[in-house]
Amino acid sequence: MTNQLYEFTMKVTRGDGCDLPEGKHGALVPTYVGASDYLTAVKKGVDAIKIRKYVFEDIEGQVREIPTDRWGEYVAQVWPEFALSLPSQNQIPALVESGAVFFGPFAAYK
Repeated sequence: MTNQLYEFTMKVTRGDGCDLPEGKHGALVPTYVGASDYLTAVKKGVDAIKIRKYVFEDIEGQVREIPTDRWGEYVAQVWPEFALSLPSQNQIPALVESGAVFFGPFAAYK
């Protein structure tokens, strides 16, 4: 089965050893995962954030599929100020096929 690119936002809180700035209690984390279905994508995203020593709380909103051929368009619309820190349109097919998990900018909160 071919992987698709899934996007969802996780709500996480501080865990021992995570890199959340002092004074912040948690963060909303845009998460991108190459997976065969959305349930697998969510599991992989949660596992990846736990490895980074965050405590997973919940999924905020819906899990969406982003067409890989429209990734560049998506970034230009949603994250133009972070475009250089996110994978390029050329990198996306290989990342998705390999089942990679990557994160957008963390929105930390008190």
